[in-house]
Amino acid sequence: MTDEWARRRAERIQHAYEAFKEHEATLSDSGVLQVLNWQQPGTQHYRVRYVFDTCASRIYISGDLGAAVVHPTWEATFEKTYRNVASGRTGIDVDEGYFMEKLEATSDRYVYDRDAAELCVRENCEGIEEEEGAVETVMNDFDDDWGLRHVGDKARKLLNDYDPDYWEWLTSAGQSVDARIYLWLVGLKLAWRQLHKESADGQQ
Repeated sequence: MTDEWARRRAERIQHAYEAFKEHEATLSDSGVLQVLNWQQPGTQHYRVRYVFDTCASRIYISGDLGAAVVHPTWEATFEKTYRNVASGRTGIDVDEGYFMEKLEATSDRYVYDRDAAELCVRENCEGIEEEEGAVETVMNDFDDDWGLRHVGDKARKLLNDYDPDYWEWLTSAGQSVDARIYLWLVGLKLAWRQLHKESADGQQ
């Protein structure tokens, strides 16, 4: 994990905590289906709905932050999902990598930043900035949705001249996990904490 990746990750996790300050969790459980609604009362902003289907072994996420279908290797319950991807190694942490391995479909997995991608090209292709127009030629193929995953012949030739193994890093240049992934996981974590605090309080 690069310093830039770690910085972006920390920012997105912190943003998720800030976004969910006023959210409230409600959970219904029919035995086969558990439905967790996570939203701020009176608004649909940043509303998330998690459906845990133990029969189909799927988790369906929908709402204001996009949609996803998850096929977990653990039992598809709220508790097991929390413990596998949202309980975290530290108080605020989540395991987005493990969660993303289980995604069957989703709105977006990654986003791409042009400046970060250009920096990656300069760092991996030592001396490329000394060739007039070389960096610009590569970056002309940058796409907001795909980064540098699909570059033309001119760009490939230039990259190969400076780093024959460019294909090892090019597809992830400027890449970071989409903020919605962190929002889903932090939402799950906070909903679990909220519901279980209320349960514990009720037993006192």
